Amino acid sequence: MRQAPPDRQPEQLPDQLFIWEGLLLLIAAKLHNRPHRHLALSLLISDSKFDLRLQGRTECCQLALVGPDVVQSLNAETPVTIVHVDPDHELSRLLFTALDNADVLIPQPTPSTTIQKALSPSRLRNLDCGSIRNILCDALTASFDLHPLESAPDSRIAQLCRRLRSQAPEVPTVAAIAAEMQLSESRLAHLFRQQMGVALKRFLMHLRLQHAMRAWGPGCSFSEIAVDAGFYDQAHLIRTARGMLDFLPSLLADPSRIELNHCETAETRPLSPAASRLRDRTT
Repeated sequence: MRQAPPDRQPEQLPDQLFIWEGLLLLIAAKLHNRPHRHLALSLLISDSKFDLRLQGRTECCQLALVGPDVVQSLNAETPVTIVHVDPDHELSRLLFTALDNADVLIPQPTPSTTIQKALSPSRLRNLDCGSIRNILCDALTASFDLHPLESAPDSRIAQLCRRLRSQAPEVPTVAAIAAEMQLSESRLAHLFRQQMGVALKRFLMHLRLQHAMRAWGPGCSFSEIAVDAGFYDQAHLIRTARGMLDFLPSLLADPSRIELNHCETAETRPLSPAASRLRDRTT
């Protein structure tokens, strides 16, 4: 999710980053990044075509859904909306179903019309957290089936994900989790990947990275944030952010480049019906 090179025009508005628990949405004026591997599912939308490079092939499209742990890079010369949905979020189960075991889904223009218009960067720019959240939930549930899925997630893994989030940044080791759940480490690793589509160790690292991003605020020290989030040092945080997002945490400190919105503490707008249904399915 690396930002465009510093050749931005003075009058260009900063990119906007919205962060909720388990969800991230970026509105970027343009985006060029290097190969990296998200833990989250990625939804990319633009008013114009962009080049999406995936494991040796290039797709030219205006809308794409990419599964987790897929090596990818993006070349977008025009505004683009990027949505990251964590594997333990209810929306991810809908998107996994849409992918149908594929690495990427690139819908044809007709079925993509609703979601593409709703999540267009030109429509979302300068809206507040609550409005964007409702538009996102409404668009995804209108485009993908919200009926009960064939099988519910394993309750042990669902409870584990909720507990890990509530404990962050105090993230336990895989060995400690396995012992507490009375499973072998190999059985736990297999069960977690089967249910979430990603490795447990990478999920734990992802939670640390999320905590670091959400902890940022004016006057904060990235060195202190890195250690507090469980990284060895600031360099470890930077390497992780580059590998998972191709993103430099220092960009968060430059309001001329990126406008950061911590949405959990900023929302006052009532939930839309679709967002309410999603909330009820996750509680």
